[in-house]
Amino acid sequence: MNNTNLAHYSSLHEAAVVLKSLPKKQAAKILSRLQPRDMQQVLDAVKELDGVTAEQLYELTGKLSIESGTPIPEGKSFSAKASIKREFSRSIPSAGRSNPFGFLNEATPELRRSLFRDEHPQNIAIVLSSMPPSIASRCMEVIEPVTRTTVLKRICELDEITAEEIAQLNYELGVRFKKLSQQPGKSKSNVQRAANLISCLDPEQQEMTLAMLEQTEPELAESMSTSLATMDDLLQLDDEQMRALLRKVNTSYWAPALKNASLQIQRSVFERLAERPKEILSREMAELHAIDPRVEQFSRSEIIAALVDLKFVGSKTDLPVA
Repeated sequence: MNNTNLAHYSSLHEAAVVLKSLPKKQAAKILSRLQPRDMQQVLDAVKELDGVTAEQLYELTGKLSIESGTPIPEGKSFSAKASIKREFSRSIPSAGRSNPFGFLNEATPELRRSLFRDEHPQNIAIVLSSMPPSIASRCMEVIEPVTRTTVLKRICELDEITAEEIAQLNYELGVRFKKLSQQPGKSKSNVQRAANLISCLDPEQQEMTLAMLEQTEPELAESMSTSLATMDDLLQLDDEQMRALLRKVNTSYWAPALKNASLQIQRSVFERLAERPKEILSREMAELHAIDPRVEQFSRSEIIAALVDLKFVGSKTDLPVA
C-alpha cells in the first residue's frame, strides 16, 4: 500500500471511528451532508471496523472537538473526514482556548443547574477549574450544597488536566447543553397558569400536588409554590380591582377570611368599602370568637378562586422564558 493510499485509509478509518462513537441520529445527520461516494466509503469503513479501543476514541474525539493547530498536509485531506470535522464542530457550542466551556458563560441558572444535576463531581471539578473564577463561581451557585462540597474537594485533588480530557468533556457537555437549550421552555405565563390551578385547591391537596411534582421537577415545583395565589395578593389590587372582587365574592365569606388575617390585609379591604358594608363586616368579625379552621380556609379559598377568575393574580415566577 503506497503512502497516498495509506493516508486515504487512515482518514477513512478515523472518520469511521468517530461516526461509530456518535449517537445514531447525529451520525445520520452528518452522513446526510456527504457526497454519495464519500458516504458509501465511510459506511464501508464502518463495517470493516473490528473494534475501537478507548484510546482511539479518546484521541480522535479530541482531535475533532478542538483545533490542534497542525494543518493537514496538502494532498492528504479526505473530503468525508473534512465534512465530518465541520459537522462535528457545528454540533457543539463554540468554545475558546482560554475558556473551553465558554457556552456556559451566558447560560441561565436553570440551564446550568440542569446540566450539572446528574454530572459526576469529578467532571464538574474539571469544568470549573478550566473557567475564569468569576464564571465558575456563578456555576457553583446552582450546584446542590452537598455536591458543591465534593466538587471543591476534587478541585483540590485534581492532577494535571490534558487537552484531550478537556476536549472530550467539552464535547459531551456541549452536546447535552445544546439538547437542553433546545427543549421547549416553561414560560412565565404558563407557569402562572398552572400555579393558578393549584391555588384553587384546598391546602392539603396543594401540598400533596407540589410534593409529587418536586420528586421529578424540583425547580418547577419551587417556582410554582412561589407563584400561588394567596390572600397577600389583595395588597396588590387597585381600587377598581378590589371593588370588582367585593362584588364577586359572597359577603358571608369576608368575615371568617379576614378575622385572622394581617392588619394590612384587613385595612386594604376596609378602605375600599362604603360606610354601611364596612359597619356590617366590622360587626360580623367582632362577633366571631372561635373560628372553625375549615370555615376560615373555605372562605379564603373562595376569595382566592375569585382572584384567579378575575385574572388579578400577576406572574411572580422567576423561571427563565425560553
